[in-house]
Amino acid sequence: MYDFISQSIQILNENHCYLTVAYHKTVGGKNKTVSNKIYEVSWNE
Repeated sequence: MYDFISQSIQILNENHCYLTVAYHKTVGGKNKTVSNKIYEVSWNE
């Protein structure tokens, strides 16, 4: 599977953001990003 997962969030306003999820694996002794997903999220109050 993956060695570790990292996430970040960018807030655009009070009900809108981007969420980034990156999956990392050690390949040949180096950390490599094997998948990177960006989600746009919004919601109603």
